[in-house]
Amino acid sequence: MTTGVEKRGNAPAYCLLGPDPLKQAGCTDPGDASQNAMQTYWWVNNDRTSEAQGAVWKIPKTSGYGLVYVDKTGTVKAFDPASYSGVELRSVVNSCMASISPATKLTLG
Repeated sequence: MTTGVEKRGNAPAYCLLGPDPLKQAGCTDPGDASQNAMQTYWWVNNDRTSEAQGAVWKIPKTSGYGLVYVDKTGTVKAFDPASYSGVELRSVVNSCMASISPATKLTLG
């Protein structure tokens, strides 16, 4: 997950959406990868916010860690549960399999 620091409050920021929510490459500015691109959504101070270009900086070259949400089948749906209203999502805990409800029938193999 792409992480950085919001300039206004110096708070940690986590990229939620670039052009593809499961591919974080769109979170950073192509001209300066240490700051955010325009029209990206970030999780700052427990709130989803659209940040202007360059409002998030100190983005490291390597990705950080973030909380991933899965649906009842274990399919990764989003980094931001608000983007799937009406769908029950659970955060991944320890492993993807531990996040799936016990009533889910697994069809592996």
